[in-house]
Amino acid sequence: MNKERVSIPRSNDASASSSAQLLGAEASQAQPIGKEAAAINGAARFYKAAAIDDLDEGTLLGVEVDGESVCLAKIHGAICAFTDNCTHISGPLSDGELDGEALTCPWHGAQFNIRTGKVLRGPARADILTYPVIVDGQTILVGLPEG
Repeated sequence: MNKERVSIPRSNDASASSSAQLLGAEASQAQPIGKEAAAINGAARFYKAAAIDDLDEGTLLGVEVDGESVCLAKIHGAICAFTDNCTHISGPLSDGELDGEALTCPWHGAQFNIRTGKVLRGPARADILTYPVIVDGQTILVGLPEG
């Protein structure tokens, strides 16, 4: 699986969302999703993170969404989104090993539940951030906190 990250800069227009281009695809200028998609949840702004076909069952996909490193995972048909940095010393979780809902960091073996973000095994002591996900047609949208 291609682990290359594509970064899309933040939009200067505060009313528009920027989109992250898919891994393995060539980076292009971000396109706004629109106010309707961004306003789905008042506490989060939703951004395009990937296409549904780019995430296979039981796999991890590292993307950069509006400047944030995010990892996507598909388990039992559900898509989960969470920070791509281990809370121990920022290991890349998208390079980790997924076993059911348990994700193991590749650097020191910390484990997290990808649905809840809870630490399952140290050395990490802090939970990882999880993000809301909406599937709109063939597009995966990830909600990042406002501000």
